[in-house]
Amino acid sequence: MKFAKPFTLSLLVLAVSAANASESLEQRIQALENQTDSASGTQFEYGGYIKLDTMVSRFNRQTRAGNVGDDFLVPSTIGTDGSNSQFNTDMHARESRFFFKTATPTQLGTLSTYVEVDFLLSTQGDQRITNSYSPRVRHAVASLGNWTVGQTWSTFFTPASLPDLLDFVGPVGNGFARQPMVRFSPGNWDFALENPSTNVYQQDGSAREYDNNRLPDLIMRYRFEEAVGNYSIALVLRELSYSDSEQNLGSSSRESDYGYAMAFSARMPVTSAGHDLRAQLNVGNALGRYLGLNAFQAAQIDDDGELKLIDQVGGFVAYRHQWSGQWRSNLALSAAHADNPSSVSPDTARRYHSAHLNLIHSPIPELELGGELIWGQREDESGATGELNRLQLSARFHF
Repeated sequence: MKFAKPFTLSLLVLAVSAANASESLEQRIQALENQTDSASGTQFEYGGYIKLDTMVSRFNRQTRAGNVGDDFLVPSTIGTDGSNSQFNTDMHARESRFFFKTATPTQLGTLSTYVEVDFLLSTQGDQRITNSYSPRVRHAVASLGNWTVGQTWSTFFTPASLPDLLDFVGPVGNGFARQPMVRFSPGNWDFALENPSTNVYQQDGSAREYDNNRLPDLIMRYRFEEAVGNYSIALVLRELSYSDSEQNLGSSSRESDYGYAMAFSARMPVTSAGHDLRAQLNVGNALGRYLGLNAFQAAQIDDDGELKLIDQVGGFVAYRHQWSGQWRSNLALSAAHADNPSSVSPDTARRYHSAHLNLIHSPIPELELGGELIWGQREDESGATGELNRLQLSARFHF
């Protein structure tokens, strides 16, 4: 009986351990069941499209625009020096995109998420052998109740007003931006704090981006969502700033100024046959990067190191005509202008114009085939001009 006590203790330890293990296993199973129950309430959806673009382009003042300008119309890449009589052909599928979204019921309402990527603007690939390009984030956003958090279309921009074009962005006077934000949307109002960035002309005339902002961009928008169309008016208040120590002005202080911009957007039906009219007007002294893919800078650093804001205006009007259930056409005319100070460099852009005309055929809802004529013009402060003439052919397959 010498070993009875230790043996009894061992049995007790094993029993307690088994009970704890059983309890732990039950807890894990219950946790997994809870996760499964939670996941079972989430709805998932994915989609996107495959798009092939073929561009035959001629820049009358240069051989090529460069990587971005060869893929779609970027006003600032239109050259105003030299001469060119050559046409260049480019093909790519980088606009192809994929999205994934969820909707999860919660005690506070439905939690919605949306993630979308495409392959434009990638510098990883090349056209020599594989044409392999990196995905980039377009949207990564979550919404709960009246709140939206993440990266998506800027509140200053209303996507519903965009023309139905084959070109990726379109008119030179278009207000266009996606960026990180926090947005509150009660009723037809939107109030947002969005990521700031300052783009200016330096004393030597070159453009530069600074990241010295203390305040986010403050944006307010009101949406008139009527049965007869979609309308909105938006206001952005911006701090423009830079550190003059980076300008070698002999001090380490920080210069800043404050400006505004307004946007008016509209999309209205013309007839019940599917024809519509779309338009934008963007105006202000701090438009800068919000207009025409940063076609102009928002300010200039003068000889004293102070920021001089630049009044700008841009807009477009576009008409969509539905020939039949399978055929449609779009015509878009656009212009943008900057009232630059006299101290800017002579090769600084002061005015842009563009025109788009297309014909699109959709034999089935999932397929679009089309061709588009694109014309763009740039005029500098010196009076020099340059033009882009392009034929774009596209095939887009939705899934």
